Amino acid sequence: MRDKDKRFVIEVNKEQAWILSQACELLARANMAQFARIADFYFDKLDAKGLDALRDALAKAEEAASKLLNGIRSKETWDGARIAFDIHQVIRHELALDEPGKQWGVYAHDPMRTSKCKLATIRKLPGKKG
Repeated sequence: MRDKDKRFVIEVNKEQAWILSQACELLARANMAQFARIADFYFDKLDAKGLDALRDALAKAEEAASKLLNGIRSKETWDGARIAFDIHQVIRHELALDEPGKQWGVYAHDPMRTSKCKLATIRKLPGKKG
């Protein structure tokens, strides 16, 4: 069996799935020089002044790096970033379907493959009793 044909299963809870999604999104955005979006990860940890300062600093870094990095569909973008973005989309979609009020907007959109790999699959397991 070729390595790319091997499959793995990771069983996680809802919180772990959300963390995996966020980590994949962060990796993808960093590889697209979308540094200002990284500030969104600190929204609930900084006051407005601190958040604005972080956004400004990241926007300057983004401007400098944007000459070197491209969008997710660019052929120059590392495919690992696209794989991470695809995984993020798959998890984000499933979590949205499980969350009342989030069945609309980008969260509910069907994931669109951006990498060379088939989209990952995800399914919700029945809850454990006890």
